[in-house]
Amino acid sequence: NTSQCPKICPCKRIAKKIDLPMIDGHIMSIGRDFTKYGSNVMQRAACNVPQQTTWDAWRSLDSVHKQLPKFLKPDAATWKDISTRSIGKRTCAPPFPTTKDVYTLRKELDGLVIGPIDKNNHELSVVCPILYQQAFDGLYSETAGYKKIYPKKFTRTTRITRQGNVRDAPWPEKWAGTHKDLVKYWRKIYMEKQWHKYASFDNRGGFNRPYVLFKAKNITDLATRREKWRKGRPITPQTKHPMRRLFHMSGKAWHHIAMHSSDSLIIKHGGDLPKMYEHVNQKLGAKGDITWENMDIEGCFPNMPKEPVQLGLRDQINALKRKGYEGVYVPKKDKTPCEFTTKKRKGITFMPFETLMEIMEFALHNTMIKDWNDNLWLQVQGIPMGDPHSPGITIGTCAWMEKEWLNTLEQEVRDSFVARRYMDDVIFFVAKNGEIDCDKLMNNFREECYWKPLSLTPAEQHVYLETELFKKDNTIVHSMKNNNKRDQEYKVWRYAHYYSATSYQYKKQLVKASYVDKAS
Repeated sequence: NTSQCPKICPCKRIAKKIDLPMIDGHIMSIGRDFTKYGSNVMQRAACNVPQQTTWDAWRSLDSVHKQLPKFLKPDAATWKDISTRSIGKRTCAPPFPTTKDVYTLRKELDGLVIGPIDKNNHELSVVCPILYQQAFDGLYSETAGYKKIYPKKFTRTTRITRQGNVRDAPWPEKWAGTHKDLVKYWRKIYMEKQWHKYASFDNRGGFNRPYVLFKAKNITDLATRREKWRKGRPITPQTKHPMRRLFHMSGKAWHHIAMHSSDSLIIKHGGDLPKMYEHVNQKLGAKGDITWENMDIEGCFPNMPKEPVQLGLRDQINALKRKGYEGVYVPKKDKTPCEFTTKKRKGITFMPFETLMEIMEFALHNTMIKDWNDNLWLQVQGIPMGDPHSPGITIGTCAWMEKEWLNTLEQEVRDSFVARRYMDDVIFFVAKNGEIDCDKLMNNFREECYWKPLSLTPAEQHVYLETELFKKDNTIVHSMKNNNKRDQEYKVWRYAHYYSATSYQYKKQLVKASYVDKAS
């Protein structure tokens, strides 16, 4: 639980019973480190549902009895008899953790911070609050792009200014405000901008406390963990934001706009990967020896400069306006896609481009978090992970940078390579034939494509997203990635076990998806 971080180190008490890896005398472990005590619970994917015990059944039926209306509620003795016959004699269940096992281990680990691991979120990290606080302070501080702010007291005469209702120095006691004063100030902006036409403002909204996800690549190996455990992923949720409904709609619209960026390297979803590999083989196979490089945009969210965000998204809006579009139609249902034109009249809201630009800029410059002492911090660098706008902003801004870089190349050079990007994962294919200096081209892409402080760092070369790729007869061949090898320790924890108490429908889908016809 990372929402209320304890401040007392429980490591000495826990170490007497459970042997776990430590860093500087404090527990820093993951699920696979539990080799003896608690291994039956921690060495299972966190999406598993533990088996029910008789105690669970009695507790559930007791809860049902309390909720029954008076004219249907039998006396305690009669209900006990009904419950006894309902529960019956339990049969021997397959060996799998029960709720008793889970609750017992949770009690033993009381005082530690337990949470999912980034890029392997069904394996859990178990961390001493002292170390967690160190990682938190490193990711949410002035050196990480945040500054502490102080809200001003809101009155009826308060005016909306560029500086806003906050500053980075305490106000005199007469003008010192609280979180509620800032929410009231935002409401005034909200009503003046007439954003209430699209979604209501939550007067009871506030500010979330962020949290840290430790990265699987930094903490899975024990030696690497000792060096890089502090390099976590800062998550800034906006679930309490007073404009969260508006941000959700605007975020969907911006994602739709970004996905229609012209002349970019965007991969829209993982299903496009087979087509991409086929395109690479057709375009480059006859031109020379195909080679590639996998790269990551290091710290894409926290390092994203704000200037190209506004320039790039404005450029995309202007391009859509030249095509005759005026805004985005945003559906009320989450799974229904946005549209630039529609004949629908119900269940959809039209949001003009200029309004979307105003909302995005407000979110970009007013991302605020609450620390453990309820102080407010403003994010002055990068974009937040957890804001509904962030995916669309990231995709759209990087697409604009790519478009600007591509415009600097001659057509002959553009025909010699294929580059694609999914969020911050980039792959660059090139045909080596002696006509184009491929090393110079790749270096140019690394150094010039994305604005500083963004940078491209090498990634695992034979794995891209959910595929493994290799070359055979100068042709790119790919297969589904499978990090979990038979008779070896799990590397990725993703699926529920068949003996888990998950729903029958889920198990049925999993078995069907895993089935291989021997005749084929």
